[in-house]
Amino acid sequence: MIKMKECESAIQKALREERSSLLIDEAYRICNLHHIPTPKFRVVTRLQEAVERANEIGYPVALKILSPQILHKSDVGGVILNVEDENELRTEYEKLIAEVNRREPSAKVAGVLVEKKDGSLDRGYCWRNKR
Repeated sequence: MIKMKECESAIQKALREERSSLLIDEAYRICNLHHIPTPKFRVVTRLQEAVERANEIGYPVALKILSPQILHKSDVGGVILNVEDENELRTEYEKLIAEVNRREPSAKVAGVLVEKKDGSLDRGYCWRNKR
């Protein structure tokens, strides 16, 4: 059974925050509640947490900035793909945060989505490879 209260709660939260769109993790959660498959993901706010979550879900992963002010993540360097291991994750995570802060210094960053990249759900995505 779909948990409508949880879906409504996520949407109401966005409306209370005067947002016109959901963050990707919120959208994924709503999809999951409707039994629509999504990649495995975790939301993190620190580098060490990103390492732990990536090790948990497995490599390769994509890193995606989470910010209500940034809808088009790739436009501000907010997406990094094909991170293959922990060492690369450490380097790329720091680059991601620095690049977003450089390009959008006023954006409030809510975290980083660490997403399992296994190719099974690549339908329609247009992702850029690492810089």
